[in-house]
Parts: sequence; structure tokens; C-alpha cells
Amino acid sequence: MTERCTLDGFVITPIEPQGSLYAGTDHGRLFINEARTGVMAWWSMGRWTDRAAREVIIAHAMTLTLADFRRWFACHAASCLID
Repeated sequence: MTERCTLDGFVITPIEPQGSLYAGTDHGRLFINEARTGVMAWWSMGRWTDRAAREVIIAHAMTLTLADFRRWFACHAASCLID
């Protein structure tokens, strides 16, 4: 799969990144991590069971910087898409 990133280079993935507590096993949340170190910069508190909704959020995140995405996510209905 092609790596998906925010405009400022943070990697977006639905699988908890390597080096995290549950690396590779926690699926369904949305994780954004620093590309070089893998350190998580942001993650959703809930899980998306609707894959299409998650893909829409990822596509939108790819058009923003991490800071802008965090603000957008906090202020919009994206939080209601989470189980």
C-alpha cells in the first residue's frame, strides 16, 4: 500500500505503528505518526467500523497539515463517525 501522509509528512494509518504498545494489532482506529521515528502524533479514541467513512477522513487528512487536521477533526462532525 502506498504511504498516506499529511501535507507536513506525518504518516496516516489504520494500524497502530511499530514501536507502539499494541503495534500492528490495534486495527480500526486512525493513527498519525511521525514518518522518521514512528512516534505517534495523534490517534482517534474510537474505532471506525465503516471503512468507507475512515477512507474519507484519511483522504481529507492528506490535504491538511497535522495541526490543521487536528483542529478540523475536533470542530467537525468527524467525531460522530466513530463507534
